Amino acid sequence: SHQSDVRLLMLLVAGVTILINKYSGNQDIILGMPIYKQDIEGKFVNTVLSLRCHLNKQMTFKDLLYQIKQTISEAIEHQNYPVKSLLHDLNLPYSETDFPLFDIVVMVENIQSQEYLLPICANINFSFLRAGECLESTLEYNSLFYRKESVERITAHFIHIMTEAVNNVNATLDHIEFLTAGEKETILQDFNHVGTISMDGLDKALYQLVEEQVEKTPGHTAL
Repeated sequence: SHQSDVRLLMLLVAGVTILINKYSGNQDIILGMPIYKQDIEGKFVNTVLSLRCHLNKQMTFKDLLYQIKQTISEAIEHQNYPVKSLLHDLNLPYSETDFPLFDIVVMVENIQSQEYLLPICANINFSFLRAGECLESTLEYNSLFYRKESVERITAHFIHIMTEAVNNVNATLDHIEFLTAGEKETILQDFNHVGTISMDGLDKALYQLVEEQVEKTPGHTAL
């Protein structure tokens, strides 16, 4: 991001977008973000903006960054369009406990303020702070919907996605992994371990026993 907080925001939004895509399979994803900090005090028309991203498996991380850059630019350009008017135009119900456009927020505290999120009830808030050469982060979540263990896994997956993406910005989204090495080992080796079963003194794999039973009783219903 070359020490630019705006570029950093774009990178982080891209990472969260890929994370949600990997989890849900959805290619049309909407995230929220607060408006940039304002020098003037007062009441603003909107304090939170919607970012809508369209993904496909063949686009690269760099392609997604360009799209998000354009999306953030357009969102800021139209930030004075009342969000309640947007909800009315889209015929979406709205309540103080349920915001229908998005429930995940991404922000960089160097250029955005937590206070601007007060009108919105988000279920997850990815909050980042650039502190010198370090990037600190806080993940706030609705404990009615998420367990602590789930959120810790979300954090690990996000870090893994960002590590892969920034090391190869030309990687296509379908080649960016979100599982950690330990999780892949568990799924591929531990859960799918190919062992043998000892029957009548012979060591046979389970599939071989199934094949033998099929040959013995081909017309029977299999369970």
